[in-house]
Amino acid sequence: GAKAASDRAKGRKRVGPYLVALVGPAGAGKTAATMKVALNPKGVAHRKVGILTLDTYRVGALEEIQTYAEIADLPLEVAYAPADARQALQRLRDRDVVIVDTPGRGFGGGSTRWVEILDELDPDEIHLVIPSGFRPEVAKALLNALPGVRPTHVLFSKLDEVPAGPGLVDLAEVMDMPVRWVSESPDIPNGL
Repeated sequence: GAKAASDRAKGRKRVGPYLVALVGPAGAGKTAATMKVALNPKGVAHRKVGILTLDTYRVGALEEIQTYAEIADLPLEVAYAPADARQALQRLRDRDVVIVDTPGRGFGGGSTRWVEILDELDPDEIHLVIPSGFRPEVAKALLNALPGVRPTHVLFSKLDEVPAGPGLVDLAEVMDMPVRWVSESPDIPNGL
């Protein structure tokens, strides 16, 4: 959470892989972005990468990411509870970077158990995945509505679905967070 990010900012080092979590609303493109970041040279493809999913809620979510991981020959772990997260990280300890895919959640509603798991993982970075077509006030409201999650970055997705213009600049200004990656097109691993 917020404390974890501030502790790391003070120079505390965690033993094990560097953790990058992707959070955001349902349909934002988190799973596609997870695989793009893992496999694209503009992401972390030059490192030993593992995938950890907390998305055990959506029908078909596990099958989708398992298929991607198998095709990409990446180790995949699943965490259903905080204790699972510790065991999963232990199994991924030989990785340089672990990308954490989370369930689509936003304005309340649904289980927040994944937040407890994410807190246990203590990620180095938390990227809020926001579709580029979101209205700035909706994106800001989403940021404020995430229960106990403090993103460190924003990742704008679905750039190919938004007409050119000042909309993305307005959205970036309202979010007021660093942007490391943007994602366009559903083509994996391209479009990062």
